[in-house]
Amino acid sequence: MVRYEGKPNEQASLFVCDPSGNVLEFKAFADPERLFETEG
Repeated sequence: MVRYEGKPNEQASLFVCDPSGNVLEFKAFADPERLFETEG
């Protein structure tokens, strides 16, 4: 799924469960240079 589409922190997220039941999140950012920016 794409979160925050069109915003500086736009990201694609993938959630999966491992065999132990832990939920893992993988993210890919549209612009890694803006990784820690916040809206204000």
